[in-house]
Amino acid sequence: MKAYVLLGLAVAMPALAQSSTDRSVEEATRFAIEACANHSSGSIPIEGKSGSQFDAKGLKYQLNPPEFLESTKMTTLGKGEYLKSPSTEGEIWSIGYDSAGCMMVALGVPTAEVEKGLVAYFTQTKGWRSDRPTARARPGERLLAYAWNPRRNLKLTAAIGLRDAENTTTVTITRTTG
Repeated sequence: MKAYVLLGLAVAMPALAQSSTDRSVEEATRFAIEACANHSSGSIPIEGKSGSQFDAKGLKYQLNPPEFLESTKMTTLGKGEYLKSPSTEGEIWSIGYDSAGCMMVALGVPTAEVEKGLVAYFTQTKGWRSDRPTARARPGERLLAYAWNPRRNLKLTAAIGLRDAENTTTVTITRTTG
């Protein structure tokens, strides 16, 4: 079992079995980040009522976290609900919070492949633009940021942390209104 630290939260990931329905890391990442963006914009929230829409995309909804993500259940973003994006490597999850914030977590997955999926999503989806990271990178971490204003009174900001040595990526999308 490997241990990771995400935004100050400790998680431990078990060894995984691969399924025949798993997607490439890049594709699974795009599905997971799209689910997070949809949750934060309010178009398709990560909750049980949206289950059929997630099933149609091959995503797996669950109310409670897997054991290794238990520390993400209650955070400063609120209470989370979970969506797994099946991947050929590691674990890729979207966690939708009741504050409309969302976190995408990729554990045990090469960060270069996750980064390809993230950059493809943010550069190919209309409205998202590259932004300046607001935080400072910790040793061994690279930061990226994107922003989107889908409506005049709504702004979504995506903060991305890539840790190559740990094969860990976190994306936090926050929502600002006003």
